Amino acid sequence: MKSFAEYAFDEPEQIDEAMLRNASALFLFNRILSASKNVQKSNDPIEKLNLIASQNTHLAAMVYAMTQFVKR
Repeated sequence: MKSFAEYAFDEPEQIDEAMLRNASALFLFNRILSASKNVQKSNDPIEKLNLIASQNTHLAAMVYAMTQFVKR
């Protein structure tokens, strides 16, 4: 297993890719979580369905983002 220094000097693009992947996942996770909280607060069924659809879209984007920068 490589140490952080070995990654930093040998393959810096892998660190950059991991940082981008993690930042994307964190952003999308926060969007999914906020939509979930809004679904629980809402009493309007149409608004709930729209929020759930938004959650599904963000989840699909998160899955896509997590698979873009995989190690080779």
